[in-house]
Amino acid sequence: MNTKTVPGLIICTLMCLPVAVWANPGQKGQATTAKMAAEIAQQRHEGKVLSVNRDGDYFKVKILHEGKVNYVMIKAQ
Repeated sequence: MNTKTVPGLIICTLMCLPVAVWANPGQKGQATTAKMAAEIAQQRHEGKVLSVNRDGDYFKVKILHEGKVNYVMIKAQ
């Protein structure tokens, strides 16, 4: 393998990994339901909501945007 292609492969691999994004906690950033968490996540980040799961004190919202999967954490009330 050419040594010039290795950095490119590493960058491409890292770009495909999911990214967790923490929404700013605060009264406007808290949700009581999964639907509300999905709405808050979409207001802050573009993309299609794929799923919403409760994870302790947070809702974990999975969003697909431009071929990348991102996770947005919304504080649960």
